[in-house]
Amino acid sequence: KWGHQALDPFYGFVNTIVLIFSSLTMAWAVRCAQKGQQTGLVVNLILTLACAGVFLCVKYVEYRAKFEHGYLWAGRFGAHAEEPPAGEAAAKPTGDQAAASDPGHADASHGDHGHAEGAHGDHAHGPVGPPPKNAGIFFSIYFGMTGLHAIHVIAGIIAITWILVRSVRGDFGPDYFGPVDYVGLYWHLVDLVWIYLFPMLYLIE
Repeated sequence: KWGHQALDPFYGFVNTIVLIFSSLTMAWAVRCAQKGQQTGLVVNLILTLACAGVFLCVKYVEYRAKFEHGYLWAGRFGAHAEEPPAGEAAAKPTGDQAAASDPGHADASHGDHGHAEGAHGDHAHGPVGPPPKNAGIFFSIYFGMTGLHAIHVIAGIIAITWILVRSVRGDFGPDYFGPVDYVGLYWHLVDLVWIYLFPMLYLIE
């Protein structure tokens, strides 16, 4: 459960919507190839590539946050975690010191502390409490599965780009659209895998 709380379901949901939309544009591209609609084929392939790019950008934001917090795999868990600059903790007075210097501020600060605890307990603000000993195993699975999926997304981008170049040349039409269809099937499989990964990693506690 701790590892699950360290993931932001908002990012996973955005990527799910992006990939579902990309499946629609890819299917539409196949249909345009079958009907000989060259403009529609090119436009839908470009839209599919744009969705794939958005997916990878969102994944980069997620990965960067995990590296900054040290939420890494196996023995690397806890490495590279950001720490406050030296002397920062000493420069800021603690809650008790602030209350002693300003009694009138004590109640307000106590109320803020209670609010902070409530906010920290919210799923969107990260995990609650210290990480368990096996937290690195969860993130090994997370990086392994999402990283492998990202590699397949990149492979799909390469294949779709190849199809796009050939589409601009006018290689496909009602009599020959097999490569577009095959690449489309591959892309749908990539999307289907993510639809399985999203609830498994982000939603199921």
